[in-house]
Amino acid sequence: YVYSLTQEIELPLAASPYEDMYPDINGNVISWMARNPLNQYNIEDYWCIRTFDVSIDNRTELVYGLAAPAPISLGENYLSYLDKPVASFGWRVYKKLLFGTESAPSIPPSGTNARTGGNIVVYQDNKNGNMDIWTWNQNKDPAQLTSGPGEKINPSTDGKTIVWQDNRNGNWDIYAYDLNTSKEMQITKNKADQTNPDVENGVIVWQDKRSGNWDVYVYDRSVQKEKPICTDAGNQTQPRIRTGRIVWTDDRSGDKDIYIYENYMS
Repeated sequence: YVYSLTQEIELPLAASPYEDMYPDINGNVISWMARNPLNQYNIEDYWCIRTFDVSIDNRTELVYGLAAPAPISLGENYLSYLDKPVASFGWRVYKKLLFGTESAPSIPPSGTNARTGGNIVVYQDNKNGNMDIWTWNQNKDPAQLTSGPGEKINPSTDGKTIVWQDNRNGNWDIYAYDLNTSKEMQITKNKADQTNPDVENGVIVWQDKRSGNWDVYVYDRSVQKEKPICTDAGNQTQPRIRTGRIVWTDDRSGDKDIYIYENYMS
């Protein structure tokens, strides 16, 4: 489903009798993973990635023939997704250039939790022991970004900054890496857990358990200040930021709903 902020109405986007899941949005384009056993390729367990461009009312099947469903990420230049071409080899990371062409490796890198922004895809992988963050730039091979003790997971990027959660200090903290200066920085230092970060234009959001339940916090690098966004009853989790708006999952009413914060600076 999609919700129009200008019209304040909820609309069905993909309402087939089969599964549609893992939606993402960038600008006017919405993407999601869909299953359709009645496909033209006669593949029984058939998963694909579809897109819908709201501005021109156009639907496209961008990727087809995937073995299993997994979260996808839609950026300005790339779609990143996971697949298991050989089940025993585990998840592999894929990226698809949205405009133009780019050569693909014969063996995609192993990894999970792929996210994209700008000309880069980030993901996590434990091929060297601990879980670390890897980057995959345009026309380059994947490269390991983090190392050292602890686990680094749940990366996200806007193409300028990479963020992730990191337990090198004994609890989960949020760390960031500036792609322009090649510098790593610790964003949170509270002894409670901070997890599931996202970033846009130097503004970092995450879920935070310093008050006993999960809340949403934000850190603005331009003013170097941290601020709570939502500390209401229940748990506020899985925050995301787009065009200055912060959304999250919220169970304050007993079930899980979607909430939005329009202006984080107000």
